[in-house]
Amino acid sequence: MSIDETLGTYVAAEASMGIPKSGEAQIMTKGEVNMSLAGAGKGFGLGVTLGGMTIEKVP
Repeated sequence: MSIDETLGTYVAAEASMGIPKSGEAQIMTKGEVNMSLAGAGKGFGLGVTLGGMTIEKVP
């Protein structure tokens, strides 16, 4: 796999919740390339987010 395979536009979905400890998970996909992120912290909340992002080379 080449680092260039990570370039492009991704669709993203995220879910988070916590009382009083919180956790968050996000997955981004572009065809056969997938990235996932996860984190933990302290706080109160509940949410779901849909979106996207683009990764480009800087000239």
